[in-house]
Amino acid sequence: MSFVLKSIFKKVVDLAEKEGLPPESYSHLGVTEILKSDSKYAPTAPFFDLYEIIDRHLDPGFSIRVGQLMVLDDYDVLGLAWKTCLSPRDMFRRCERFFILMTDTQLYKVLDEGETGSITIYRDATRRGIEISNESSIVATLTVIHKITGADIHPVRVSFTHSAPADVSLYQDYFSCEVNFGQPFNRLVFRSEDLDTRSLKADKSINKFMMERL
Repeated sequence: MSFVLKSIFKKVVDLAEKEGLPPESYSHLGVTEILKSDSKYAPTAPFFDLYEIIDRHLDPGFSIRVGQLMVLDDYDVLGLAWKTCLSPRDMFRRCERFFILMTDTQLYKVLDEGETGSITIYRDATRRGIEISNESSIVATLTVIHKITGADIHPVRVSFTHSAPADVSLYQDYFSCEVNFGQPFNRLVFRSEDLDTRSLKADKSINKFMMERL
């Protein structure tokens, strides 16, 4: 069974409830039981189901709103390692190797391309819930970069593999750059110098300790 960190699942549930998602619309998903379980993981099937129900009932752009709420502590031990990494580039090198600790449905890759560098999320959008989750993951990626650097860094280009929503301006306003849909990859492209911005709490010895825990 595929999984995602329960802290991420709860973040989606909490915002959906705050925005007025009718309880009867998702009561059949067993959300209460999932959140009360002893496991720190939740199954992805009801997670994607919930996203699709949200998509039908709430205002557009939920993925943007929930992605901005992510904090480093939501990512368990991996989030603690991110806090002490040297830079965003260093942080996403950790993602390449250790993102399996968060979910088994998603893979990160970082690619250097001279003056730019890209962060790509590999996950086939076989249903609407995964499309929304991919959007949220891209937004959360930028949110985490802002939190570890304290800098107002923005990508130069963003792309998604799925079709464009009715209102693309929501995405353009948030990312402050060109956003394209129906592309080969879910990807953020940054200036290389931005990816090398020093983190606020960079600490090699503590990061080494956290890497050992990972």
